[in-house]
Amino acid sequence: MRFNTDLLTIDRASVWPALGIGTTLGLLIVLAGAGSTPWMILIGVVGLAIFAGALFSPTIAFLMVAAVVPLERIGRFTEDTAVHTISVMRIAGLLALASLLLHNFIRKRNFSFGAPFLLYAGYVACCMVSILYSREFEGSVSTAGMMLGNLLFLFLTINAVRSRGLVKAAVKIWLLATVLIGIYTMYDWHFGTAIQGESIGVSETRSSTAYQDYAEYAELDVMKRSMGPTSGPGVYGINLILTIPFFFYLLRGRNRTSVKIILWTGFGIVLYNIFLTNTRAALVGAMFALILCFLFKLVRFRLKGVVLTGFIVVALLPFVPGDVYTRMLTWSNYTVKHSRALAVRIEYWKAFTRVAQDHWLYGIGIGEKKTIAEAASGADVPDRTSVHNAFMATFLELGIIGWLFFMGFLLVVIITIRKTALLCRKALGDMESYWFLTACLVATFTAMIYGLQCDVFHLSLKGWWLAVGLSLAMAVMVRREIDRMSEAGPGAGAPAAEKG
Repeated sequence: MRFNTDLLTIDRASVWPALGIGTTLGLLIVLAGAGSTPWMILIGVVGLAIFAGALFSPTIAFLMVAAVVPLERIGRFTEDTAVHTISVMRIAGLLALASLLLHNFIRKRNFSFGAPFLLYAGYVACCMVSILYSREFEGSVSTAGMMLGNLLFLFLTINAVRSRGLVKAAVKIWLLATVLIGIYTMYDWHFGTAIQGESIGVSETRSSTAYQDYAEYAELDVMKRSMGPTSGPGVYGINLILTIPFFFYLLRGRNRTSVKIILWTGFGIVLYNIFLTNTRAALVGAMFALILCFLFKLVRFRLKGVVLTGFIVVALLPFVPGDVYTRMLTWSNYTVKHSRALAVRIEYWKAFTRVAQDHWLYGIGIGEKKTIAEAASGADVPDRTSVHNAFMATFLELGIIGWLFFMGFLLVVIITIRKTALLCRKALGDMESYWFLTACLVATFTAMIYGLQCDVFHLSLKGWWLAVGLSLAMAVMVRREIDRMSEAGPGAGAPAAEKG
C-alpha cells in the first residue's frame, strides 16, 4: 500500500495542540463508554491510543475513518432509538475533522468546497428549517443530524485526501473491513443465534447479525435474514453492493496472482453475504451493479473472467441456506401477489401522491413518518413509516425546494465524476484514476436505482459517501494538475499513460 508520505510529516507546532485535543477526546470517550457494555469500553480504551496518535496526521485519521465505515450499529455506544447517538464512526470522524482543521490552520491551507458540496449544504439547510414545522421533532432532529453528518464527512474527504495513493489506500481499507465483517456475519449466521426483530438496536444484542423476520409471515412463514453490523438487511445489502465495482477496479491493476486470489475471495464473501441478507432488492441491485460494471468496461469482457464469475456464483449456491431459497431465489416472490412487502410499498407510493399535493412547496419535515402511515391503507401499515422511495421521500419531506437541491447535487456529482474521468484518460493518461472514477460512477447509479424501493440516501450510507468524497477529492487534484500544465506551457507533457 503506497500513499503520499508527506502527509505523515508532523509539524512541531502541532504537537501540543494535538496532544491537548487528543486527551480531551479520550476523556469524553471513557465517559461515553461508562454506561456501555464491557467490550465497548475496551474498544474505547484501546481506541484512545489510536485516536490520540491520529491527531498528529490527517492521513492516519482519515484511513482510520475508512476502516470503521462498515461498522454502523456494532460500533454504536448508545441505543439506536436515541435522538443523539454516539458511535465509533462519529468519534473517528470528529477526530479526523479536528486533525484536518488543526493541520490546515497551522499550514495555512485553503479548504475546497465545490458545487456538489454547496448544493448538498443547501439541502441540509432545508432539513434544518423543516424541523420547525415537522410533527415529529425528535425524529426530525435525528434525521437532520444524520444529513449534517454526511455533509461534514463529504467536507472531510474532499479536503483530507490530497494524493491518489491515499485514495487507493482508503478503498483497500474499506473493502478489507467489509470482508472481515462479512466473515464474522457468516460465522454468526451458521453458528450464532438469530434474535427477534424488536431486539435490533438494543445494546445487549449489538454483536448479533441475524434475526427472525415476520414481515411476510402469511406467505413465507418466519424467515431468517442477515443485517450484518447495520440496522437492517436492506441497509447491509446496499453497503455490500457498493463494494462490487471497487473490487473490479482493484482487479484491473497490475496485481500478483496471490493478490488476485485474495480479491476474488473477498468478492465471493461479499456475494455470499448479499445472499444472507435474504433481500430481493439486494439481489436485483447486485445484478444491476454487475451489469453496469460490464457496460462501463470496468470488467474486462474475457471468457476466463466470465467463467470465473459464474463459477463463484454457482459454487456459492449449495451453501445458500434454505430460508434464502424460499424468500430470495423463488421468482414468484418478486410479484405483488406473492410479496406483501412489494404490495405495501405500492400503498405507500399511492399515499405519497395524495399527501404531496398538499405539501408540494416545503414538505412535511425531514424524518416525519406519521403522515404517510396515516394516509396509506392496509392492515400491515405500521404507525410510523417512510414512503420507501428515496426521491419521493425527499420531495415529501422538503417539498420542491429541498428536492431540487438534492437532485441538483446528484446530477452535479455524476457530471463531475464523468468529466474528471475523461480528463484523467485523455489529458493526463492516468487510466488507474479513470477506472477508479468509473467505479464511483457505477456505485452512484446503483445507489440511485436501489433508492427506487427504499429511502437509501436517508440511511447511514457511509460507503457511498466515501466513494463520492474520494471522487470529488480526485476532481480537485486533477483540476490542479491541469492548471499546472497550462501554466507550464505547451512544452509540459502529461504523465505517461498507465495501461488499464
